[in-house]
Amino acid sequence: MASEMIRPAVVSFLDIMLRDKKKNLRIEEIPVPDSCSGQTLSILNLQKYPDTLLLAVKIKNDWVFNPSRQHVFTPGTTLIMMTTPDDRDAIVQHLR
Repeated sequence: MASEMIRPAVVSFLDIMLRDKKKNLRIEEIPVPDSCSGQTLSILNLQKYPDTLLLAVKIKNDWVFNPSRQHVFTPGTTLIMMTTPDDRDAIVQHLR
């Protein structure tokens, strides 16, 4: 309730995002396999997923918000994205 009073647009956005039957967007975390270490984020070609937005990269206990396409994967990297289940599955497959 307090969040709704302080940030009503954010609460509304999250509520609509979770209920939208057409896009089915979710906030997902995708672990990057250690075998991708040394490669840049550009290998994912995220622009081919129009319903996907990369929000942050978590590296162990550190965060990089809105990382560039030149961000280099290191062991222990996790992607935080807003995406559809289908796009999530495609990205996971691409990382393998």
